[in-house]
Amino acid sequence: MKGVLLDTCAVIWYAEGRLPPGVVSMLKEPVASGTVFFSPISAWEIGTLGRPRRDGPRMRFDPNPTAWFDRFRAGPGLQEARLSSAIAMEAALLPGDPHSDPADRLLIATARHRGIPLVTSDRRIIAYAAQGFLDVLPCHPESKHP
Repeated sequence: MKGVLLDTCAVIWYAEGRLPPGVVSMLKEPVASGTVFFSPISAWEIGTLGRPRRDGPRMRFDPNPTAWFDRFRAGPGLQEARLSSAIAMEAALLPGDPHSDPADRLLIATARHRGIPLVTSDRRIIAYAAQGFLDVLPCHPESKHP
């Protein structure tokens, strides 16, 4: 496998050690070759999920989203996938019936542009891949507690 792109959910589960064993096994080669990619879009989504709100953040990232993400991206085998104008244009013009969420469209376009699978649990992205427009590595998190 020449690399993978982690969807934001996969970034979180990867950082928390919650990816399923089968996915972890499939990531061994990309980790060893330094080709496990994450998108700047995931940084934005994590910041959005963890931002202070009146009723508290939607998700907690210890000690805060910025430090959490910095710790994640310093992990072995990880590399930031550059976001370019070509990827942004591709996200706007995806073929078929793609996801309507702009962040997910940018993740899809990044994976397509690099020619690598997107690691995700998003049913809409997996359905889009079933149309033949994207390679995915479906995943669902392992429970933190047995």
